[in-house]
Amino acid sequence: MCVCVCIYTTQVADIAGKEYSIEVALDKMFRDWESTEMSVLDYRETGTYIIKVEDQVSVCVCVCVCADMCGAAR
Repeated sequence: MCVCVCIYTTQVADIAGKEYSIEVALDKMFRDWESTEMSVLDYRETGTYIIKVEDQVSVCVCVCVCADMCGAAR
């Protein structure tokens, strides 16, 4: 009985740790993007929109996506 409880507790702790890491990353992203101004523009007459942002933000997004992809490949 004790072994099962210890394994379950370890699994819960692992999941909680991952969830906490996600929350910290999302908080950081929110702070980073909070001061960014974006424009929403009509895309021709298609009923869709384009989000226009600064070049620096586009580079930041590219770096973050590339870093995530490289981390996932490991």
